[in-house]
Amino acid sequence: MKKNLLRNMLAATVALFTALFALPATVQAQTYYDLWIAGTQVTSDNCNDLSVIDGVSGR
Repeated sequence: MKKNLLRNMLAATVALFTALFALPATVQAQTYYDLWIAGTQVTSDNCNDLSVIDGVSGR
């Protein structure tokens, strides 16, 4: 009984650490596009609102 509990706890701990270190790596990835507007490269951070670029106005 104790061996099964220990094995399950170890498996849960390994799964937790795997998720902690693997998932944030995919979330933080940024895409750079081969597009420049007013000297600023369009990225995944600014592609939805290009008005954050100096010299660009609108929505």
